[in-house]
Amino acid sequence: MKTGTGNDPFADDEESDGEQMNERDRAPEEASEEDTADTVLSEGKSESELSAETPEEGVTDDSTEKYPYAIRRDSVKEGRKSVMFELRDEYRGVDEDIREVLAERWEKAERDIAITDVREAMVAISDRHIDEIAAVMEEWGCDA
Repeated sequence: MKTGTGNDPFADDEESDGEQMNERDRAPEEASEEDTADTVLSEGKSESELSAETPEEGVTDDSTEKYPYAIRRDSVKEGRKSVMFELRDEYRGVDEDIREVLAERWEKAERDIAITDVREAMVAISDRHIDEIAAVMEEWGCDA
């Protein structure tokens, strides 16, 4: 095995006194899903009560709608799927130009505005202006 700064994946996790870590000694972020489920169930709620409290996929919770997406998310990629599309040279960089304008308008550094947010906003605006999209595509001859 090569030497380096990484940890040995085959080494036993041991405390400094030589004893292995007990399940309960782990930090909360290291707790397994099973440990979390046991904790919740120990609060006196049955699995059916828990599932009734958990919103179904696609159903929004009132607390979720209370805050804008950019505030409530944990990362810029949360809830998004990556898509790839091709652009002609004249349209490459438009997203960066828009981000620059927004940074000036909001008096923020460009790096503080996620390019992913700009691109998704561009698509959202397009969804609201189908007639304009049709007009541009007709100019391009896409309706022929």
